[in-house]
Amino acid sequence: VEATLAVFDPQRPWNQGDTSDSNPRTILRIPKDQYRPVGGIHIGPGGKMYIGTEPNYGMVGGALSVFDPKTEKLEVYRNIIPNEEIGAIATDDRYVYCASDNGGGGGSKPVVSGTHFFVWDPQLSKIVFDHTFSDNQRIGAIAAVHGHAYFVMQKKLMSYDRTTNSLTPIYTFDKNRGIPLESLQAASDGTLWGILGGELAHIDPAARKVKFFPETAGHATSGLTIGKDG
Repeated sequence: VEATLAVFDPQRPWNQGDTSDSNPRTILRIPKDQYRPVGGIHIGPGGKMYIGTEPNYGMVGGALSVFDPKTEKLEVYRNIIPNEEIGAIATDDRYVYCASDNGGGGGSKPVVSGTHFFVWDPQLSKIVFDHTFSDNQRIGAIAAVHGHAYFVMQKKLMSYDRTTNSLTPIYTFDKNRGIPLESLQAASDGTLWGILGGELAHIDPAARKVKFFPETAGHATSGLTIGKDG
């Protein structure tokens, strides 16, 4: 809550606080009326952290924030998509891939319509690609690997190609397959693992193949990561 960013060193004794010798140490709270990091915290270009947030209670207008752990400098780009929160982020060595929707803080009412997928260029500090979907379905997660960013929109698996700056559907599912927050991850081999419609799936974008694991249906709820061993 309150978009609090802290750092913990497991090699040092526990001494929680906000002074220089605290561990964990509270570094800052993201300003400009930001509250929950619904888009997650992702290491990206320049070794910086890219954070997506929704605003405080009753408010609209989320933010993409950029935090440099070396200098502890923070840049906050609120309303980067006007009146929308940043609900999903993925990164690679060049770009930051984001999704926004018209949600806001608790008790707020949307003032715009549509869902955006956009690409942020940290070197230029601007959006270099933006696509708006007509419906208001949230993009729960994005995964980036091998020059592509992937996400699911209703029945479609979408692929953004950074070399051609284009967005195309590459697979159609049997039904709408919503993905919870932080529940789509890319493996080093270029495949994806995700929780799609409450079921674990392994996606091979290059081969346009998806394998579901029926025994996980109803048990896969939210959140996954991939170990270094794959």
